[in-house]
Amino acid sequence: MIGLGHGLVTPSIMASAYRTLPRAAVPEAATASQIVIRVGTALGAAVTAVILQALTRSYGTAAFAGGFAWTLVIIAVALVPALMIPRHRPPAP
Repeated sequence: MIGLGHGLVTPSIMASAYRTLPRAAVPEAATASQIVIRVGTALGAAVTAVILQALTRSYGTAAFAGGFAWTLVIIAVALVPALMIPRHRPPAP
């Protein structure tokens, strides 16, 4: 699921982020974005696993519904800044 999410979301977000950068700044931005993506992926998987484990101890297999609910909440929170990405190129000075 992580690979599918990256494949669908990352190219469009990176393209919109890079279009306002000067050409010389793109390599640094690409490196920084890859670091953030890799750390975020690992952190997201770890948080989801911890939540699922904690819920499983209390609710058994019914905890998977709660785990998916928490995942949806995290996705909703992540969509807020994604929706703030400008859709149009700023006018050139």
